[in-house]
Amino acid sequence: MASKTILNLDHRAGGAHLPEVAEAMKSAVDQPSFSRRSVHRFGVQAKDVIARCHGQVRTLLGVSEEFEITLGSGLLEVVNLGILGYVLANERKGRHILASVNEHPVVEGCLRWLEGRGFEVSRVGLDGQGRVRIDELENQIRQETLLICLHLSDSDLGTIQSTKMLFELSSRYGKALFLEGDCFVGLESVDLDVSLPIFLAFSLTRIGAPSGVGALVYPRMIPFEPILHEGRYQVGIRSESLTPAGVIGFGVAAEVAHRERGDWQVQLGKRETEFIEALLDGVPNTMLLGPVEAGSRLWGHINMVFEFVEGHGFALRLDTQGLLVGTGSICDIGRNSMPPSLEAIHLPPSLGKSNLIFTLGCRDQSWDVKAAVSCIQDSVAFLREMSLDWESYLKGSLQSRVERRN
Repeated sequence: MASKTILNLDHRAGGAHLPEVAEAMKSAVDQPSFSRRSVHRFGVQAKDVIARCHGQVRTLLGVSEEFEITLGSGLLEVVNLGILGYVLANERKGRHILASVNEHPVVEGCLRWLEGRGFEVSRVGLDGQGRVRIDELENQIRQETLLICLHLSDSDLGTIQSTKMLFELSSRYGKALFLEGDCFVGLESVDLDVSLPIFLAFSLTRIGAPSGVGALVYPRMIPFEPILHEGRYQVGIRSESLTPAGVIGFGVAAEVAHRERGDWQVQLGKRETEFIEALLDGVPNTMLLGPVEAGSRLWGHINMVFEFVEGHGFALRLDTQGLLVGTGSICDIGRNSMPPSLEAIHLPPSLGKSNLIFTLGCRDQSWDVKAAVSCIQDSVAFLREMSLDWESYLKGSLQSRVERRN
């Protein structure tokens, strides 16, 4: 690939806005911006922007107005609003929280904060594909369990959790369930039930929405304690005093996702299959991590191990060739540490530090798979030439862990 051409295969971390989103945001920037508390026409317009976005999110999720929508400044805020807001409003019911061993760093931050204030957090393991062990989760539910916090999809493996089984547990035991749906919502559907104490936090950056906007969705019956206080200006648990352009862009992205999600899934399925097969056939000592079957892994999410190559150096090398990829846990890039999900599935550290994560764009399916694979092949060959382990493997004194696992 020519270095002047940039191919983004790291859409979980960001990328270009959808054209409809960019156009709507540009139009909004050219308009006056006023507080929705104002009584004049521009205040009414500001209220309409929020209401329209709420409607677009409800349509995407297929929920009624019995669900409340609270917008916040990105995933960081809406996760905090959801977890801390619920726990602080309901701690009389118990001080025990359940979570998996591999939650999003923002969720982990909330749980550590609560642990520091006397709450007990119990961890549930994952199986060999990165799924939460439902039997273990059920066995750890107690009378004093206040909240279960889980991710809908793993940011490293792309493994999708069984919402049906999680919802059944919530219903059977009457326990509140917080779901972190970043990267999941927009690509996949989730059937929320207004009769259950289940609430969902997500952003839509993965599908081309603006960063800095997220949504918390919950049945109106669930009580929350505001963690942001604005005195007499307080509206619900958050005033939603966000930039109009961001809110408009978020709503448009939700609208586009609702309209095109089925087509995206078909195209991503075809493209990822072609890409995976080309990598496995064209690069020796390579392995796909996570579920293989359709519907068990996020569309367009591919985690590959390239044995005898260090992942971060590999990603930097590809960057110089115009190919953007991810490696390790999305919030730990640069730390050269083993992602928790890979530890949970008992992947050897040598392989865990040799993985790259490719996340394909929803619409851009015109990129040249052969050119991308050729770029990866060249970089693998270049980096393995400098690897003592690769040299030992070629001499027969070191066995391949990829070959043994396959």
